[in-house]
This record gives sequence, structure tokens and C-alpha cells, in this order.
Amino acid sequence: MNDLLSLAPYSPFLLFIPVVVFFGTRNAWSARWGWARAEDRVQGEGAYRQTSVPTWKKGTAPVLVLLASFTCFLLGQMVLFTPGALLGLFFVGNPTMLVSVLSAPTGAVVAVKLFRAGDRMLLNAPGATDRARNAARWALAHNGLLLLALAAVQVWAPASEGSDFSPFRLATAEYAVVSILQAALVLAAARSLTVHNRTFTARAGA
Repeated sequence: MNDLLSLAPYSPFLLFIPVVVFFGTRNAWSARWGWARAEDRVQGEGAYRQTSVPTWKKGTAPVLVLLASFTCFLLGQMVLFTPGALLGLFFVGNPTMLVSVLSAPTGAVVAVKLFRAGDRMLLNAPGATDRARNAARWALAHNGLLLLALAAVQVWAPASEGSDFSPFRLATAEYAVVSILQAALVLAAARSLTVHNRTFTARAGA
């Protein structure tokens, strides 16, 4: 993971869009998290005049949904860098770069789907779980095929100083693995969101 850690100096830039969108969406008036019962408040004086009055606070998203949404914004912003992959056309002799160029279109689709899924989940909008699962499946398929392609390239043209940019190949593989793990997080968040909404509906109907 050293290649991905090398991006640390650029973290403020990479975090700017996800942080702004995350907090802007989380505090949006259209967020549908309902109201949760807080501690009861005692009113009145004396043993016979005191009454317990329930108080309510605005509901919040489950932790898994918060984490998944933020990572969706983090990886989804990569669609902004997809046009840069077209520069790989100038390095068609490099197998890894060729794989990256060929995977750019579906990579852009995955990025857009993740960004939208993060937005829908954070707002608990209708169809949020379906959108999240769809984005996760796309991410799993795209990155799974990308890893297979990189493995084939490694067999066909082993990375070395003279044949390929080995750091770039390793960084591409690491990013694919991280994306697969993030897709698993999105699937877990979708399940958490489903449980939350069922529980909230049951309480509301009680």
C-alpha cells in the first residue's frame, strides 16, 4: 500500500470535495431520518403534580451509512480524473496503461454510481438501498475484471525497469482492492439502512 500512501501530501485536495458534499448533504432539510425519542422531561412540582413529558430529537443515519456515504463521495470524485486516463493513449506500448485506458469508461460509470449512491443513502431517499447495491455490484465487477486484466498483464509482461512502470501497476492493483473493500462496505450499509427503516416504521406504527 506504499503507492497509495504516497498520495498523503495531496490528501487535503482529495478530501475537499467529499467533506463539503458529505456535510452539505447530511445537514440537508430533505434528509429523511425522522425523529427519535430522547430523555423524558419532568414538569411540575410535588409528588402528585409532576408529569413526565417525552422529548424528541432528529434522527441520524447509522454509522455504516455515514462511512459508506463518505467513501462513496471519496471514490466517486475520481470521475473528475477519468479524462486523464486518455493520456494513456500516448503510451499504448505500456500494457498497464492500456488496461487503464480500456477500463476508464466503466470506471467512470462506477464513480458516478457511487457518488449518487452516497447522496441517496445519506438522505435516506426512496430507492437508496437499491441504488447502493447497484453501485456496489458495478464496483465489484469492474474492479474484479481490472485485477484479472492486471494479473494477465503481469504474466504476459512481468513488471521490470525496462518493460513497464511497476509502481503504476502496483498502485492500480491496490486501488482496485480498496475499491472492492469499499463496495463491500456499501453493501453492508445498504443492509443497515434496510434494518433501520424497518425498525423505524415498526416504532412509528406502534
